Amino acid sequence: MGFCLFNNVAVAARAFQAGFGGRVLVVDFDYHHGNGTEAVAGDGLSYVSTHAYPAYPGTGAQSYRRSDDLIVNAPVPVAGISTEGFVALWQYLLPTVARIVRPDLLIVSAGFDYVAGDSVGDLGVDVDAAAPLAAVIRDVAAEHCGGSVAYVLEGGYGIAALTRSIAAVAAVSDGAQPKSGTADPSAIPADVSQALHIFLRSG
Repeated sequence: MGFCLFNNVAVAARAFQAGFGGRVLVVDFDYHHGNGTEAVAGDGLSYVSTHAYPAYPGTGAQSYRRSDDLIVNAPVPVAGISTEGFVALWQYLLPTVARIVRPDLLIVSAGFDYVAGDSVGDLGVDVDAAAPLAAVIRDVAAEHCGGSVAYVLEGGYGIAALTRSIAAVAAVSDGAQPKSGTADPSAIPADVSQALHIFLRSG
């Protein structure tokens, strides 16, 4: 749709599958829905995303299955979500999806435009959320993929927040523990939580 020529995460996923086989789960916490990534899911590629809805591109309202693969969309209000709710959402969502998908590799669409004050996105989430996000990704990769995870930088248009987020991801990936522990699941917006529970328990 004009924002990129190549979908880097999709290319990486298919290259991994061509070289090694196996299943890939794309993890997308960018502000915008990855409609291009969703479009190519299937054939061993699953996709899980949080995104502002109905912000551009206006897609990602529903979750569904494509053969044995999952497309799990968790749309959050454009007005934003609390930091606690955002972290709790991923701490529930990613391990649950991974238990179903059983991926051999995680590829992360790492867009930090969800951070409060971002000029393009802004879900009102504190910059410090990057550390607990990286921790749940690291732990899920360790459980299912032998630690195999790749990050691909996506959005994020405030240099200070972007660099802090990247540094936090690098530190946690190297073994540092985030200051915060498990977020309160009750902070997840009720409609989002209910829709995910219904979909993920249906299969």
